Amino acid sequence: MINFLGRGLGRSIRHKVLIIVIAVLVVIAAGIFLFVRMKKPKERTFASGKQNTVELTKMDLTNSVSATGTIESVSTK
Repeated sequence: MINFLGRGLGRSIRHKVLIIVIAVLVVIAAGIFLFVRMKKPKERTFASGKQNTVELTKMDLTNSVSATGTIESVSTK
């Protein structure tokens, strides 16, 4: 599997080295991912760069609901 370690080394040492190499590669990959992600500018505005604001007023919900059409019951008695 890993020839550069030589034939004299036991299987457990090769296994430990392989785990360490994989762990180091995972840490490097995670570091690169986080570095690239942090480097991107975060857009916090709309695409046009303008924000629309509206003044809110407190009102009764029943006064703000409207509908069109006829109202019918699901079942009639």
